[in-house]
Amino acid sequence: MGYAFDEGASWIHGIDGNPITTLAQQAGMGTFETDDESRKSYDIGGVLRSSVEYDVAEEELYTILNSLHFQG
Repeated sequence: MGYAFDEGASWIHGIDGNPITTLAQQAGMGTFETDDESRKSYDIGGVLRSSVEYDVAEEELYTILNSLHFQG
């Protein structure tokens, strides 16, 4: 068994009825459901972050994103 990790556009969000899932399977890619509670995050030095540190950083990111005003 290997380890799942996100390399950018390798994550399919919402696989049920998603045409990208079908394309991935036709290309020979395996799919499996991941559980957000089993996530791991490492800092730039390779040290494993605690889930609390991850949650704080994620909350800060969304606070920053929500404070931005985009004009379309």
